Amino acid sequence: MFAVVDLETTGGHAGTDKIIEIAIYIHDGNQIVDEYSSLVNPGVDIPYFISKLTGITDDMVSSAPSFSDIANDIAAILSNHVFVAHNVMFDYQFISFALKQNGYNYERKLLCTCRTSRTLLPGLPSYSLGKLCRSLSIPLNDAHRAAADAKATTYILDLLLAKSKGGLEPFYSRQQKLENKSRIPNEQIEKLPSKAGVLYFYDEQNTVIYVAQANNIRKKSLSILSKIDTKRFSGIAAFAVSVDYVATGGTLLAAILEIEAIRKLSPRYNRVFKAIESRFSIYDSLNKNGYLVLKTGIYQNSEKPLVTFSSEKEAKEKLAATLSEFELQSANELHTAHEKLFSEPVENYNERAHLAIEAIIKQRKNYLITDRGPEIISYRWW
Repeated sequence: MFAVVDLETTGGHAGTDKIIEIAIYIHDGNQIVDEYSSLVNPGVDIPYFISKLTGITDDMVSSAPSFSDIANDIAAILSNHVFVAHNVMFDYQFISFALKQNGYNYERKLLCTCRTSRTLLPGLPSYSLGKLCRSLSIPLNDAHRAAADAKATTYILDLLLAKSKGGLEPFYSRQQKLENKSRIPNEQIEKLPSKAGVLYFYDEQNTVIYVAQANNIRKKSLSILSKIDTKRFSGIAAFAVSVDYVATGGTLLAAILEIEAIRKLSPRYNRVFKAIESRFSIYDSLNKNGYLVLKTGIYQNSEKPLVTFSSEKEAKEKLAATLSEFELQSANELHTAHEKLFSEPVENYNERAHLAIEAIIKQRKNYLITDRGPEIISYRWW
C-alpha cells in the first residue's frame, strides 16, 4: 500500500516552517482506496509569497485545526504504507518532524516519483510536477494546492507501476539513520533544536574547532558527528567534546553569522572564506589644470570610489560609455596640455563632469534583504 502525500507549507525548512495544508491518498497498487485532506492552522502568519503561490491565506486557516489536533489522524492513515511524494524528502521531513513533535516516531520506506520518473520515463523536458504532468497529459487544475498536487502524483504513480510491472521496490529508500560517533553524549545532541542556526564545536581546550550553519541544528550536528571515516569531518568527530549553538530566525542570518565566526575565530577544520569583493572602481579627481578627471583603478575604500565593479573590463566599459555620453575626455588626455584639447572654460567642462558623476552614482545598486529575525538562544554543555 502507498500513502501519496503532498503538503503546502510556510517555507522550505521543516525545523522552522509550518504545514498549512495536507492531502493524503491511499493507493493499493491498483487504485485509490482512501483519502484525507485538510487545511492546517500553522499558528504563524503565512508569508505573502506563499499566499500568492498557493492561494491559501491567513483567513482560510484561522479556523482550521492545528497539526497537533490532527496528528493522531495523520499517523493512523499513514500507517505502515510506503510514503510517496514528488521530491519525497521535502514532504517526509515535514511530516516526520511534525509527528515527532506530537509523540509519534515516524520512519517509513520512501518512494520519490520525481527521481523514479527520471529513470522509468526518460527523455522528458522537465520532471517538476507541473511540467511532468503536462508531458504526460495528467490533469493538474489547481497546482500548489495539496489535494490537486497529491492527486496528480497518484496518476504518476499509476504510470510508474505500469512501467515497472508493479516492481517499484528497487526505487524505495529510507532516510539515513545518523549516528553520533563523537565524545559528545547522545542525550545532549537529542536536546538540540530542529531550528535554523549556527553550530560551534569545541575541543578539550575549549577552542572552537568547527563552525557550521544549519537549516536544522540537531540534524546538521548529527550529520557532522557521524562522519568519523570521512577526510573532511573525521577530525571534528574525533576531537569535539562539546557543542554550542545560536538559533536564528532563518538560514540567511545563519549564513552571515557563520562567515563572521569563521573570519574571527579561524577554526581548525573550517575552510577559509575567500571574499568576493568589487575589485575595480571609477574615481574622480582634479588634474593639475583644474579639469575634473574620471578614471578607473583598483578598488581602494580610502579613496572613496564613485562606483565599484567586479572586473576591470566592466569598469572601463562603463567609464567609456559615460565619457562619450557627456562629451568628456579620458584621464590621459586631460593630463596633457589642456589648451590644445579644449576651447571651452574649465568651469563649463567641469559642469558636464559633475553631471556625469551624478549619473554614475545613481547606478549604484542598493539591496534590501529581509529574513526572520534572530532568536537569541545559546547554550553550552559545561
